Amino acid sequence: MNIKLLQITNYYYPHTGGIEQVTRNIKESLDDFDIEQRIICFNEDASKNNISTKRNQTVREVLDGTLVIRCACFAKVASQSLSFVYHSVLKGLLIEFDPDIIIFHYPNPFVSTLLLPLLKDHQKLIVFWHLDITKQKILGKLFDKQNHKLLSRADKIVAASPNYIKGSPYLSKYKEKCIVIPDCISNDFKEINEEIINKSKEIRSKYKDKCLCFS
Repeated sequence: MNIKLLQITNYYYPHTGGIEQVTRNIKESLDDFDIEQRIICFNEDASKNNISTKRNQTVREVLDGTLVIRCACFAKVASQSLSFVYHSVLKGLLIEFDPDIIIFHYPNPFVSTLLLPLLKDHQKLIVFWHLDITKQKILGKLFDKQNHKLLSRADKIVAASPNYIKGSPYLSKYKEKCIVIPDCISNDFKEINEEIINKSKEIRSKYKDKCLCFS
């Protein structure tokens, strides 16, 4: 039976970041299964490996065999992109594609507000809770009730460690739904090429008098 899966994330490759990489890892890990995938995100200025994206453009493109929908943005508030078209694109996607499973990558509080009223009863919601909103204190308080609505609706909540479930004021209240999936690194990252060698030389030269620590 063909399963339809939609991932909702802030941004996607070539934009690089932890959440974006986890989204891509999930997508690639499921490519060999009978799963039809879609990804929706905000658009952002980025360029890598001859792939370029522009913040002010709404684009539907096939990337690595999966349809990616990027919604144009007009501003960013407290690290959250704002878009005039996102709601209509998301609504249309949920009707047209009608996913069986939705993976929602949090934090993305504005989008959770749009998503919850659009969900159908038969659609399973998996929330990847990457982190609590702590830096933007006003934003965190503003979406406190919304976060509880999101986690109440979730069928499963994914955290990176048992300690994070215990320490989060949100996850600790929904621990019966939580499962732990540690963040991973693709084997591709272990491969060394000329570009990586040159980049390492550049970093060593730039910070030659300092101790370098990567995590």
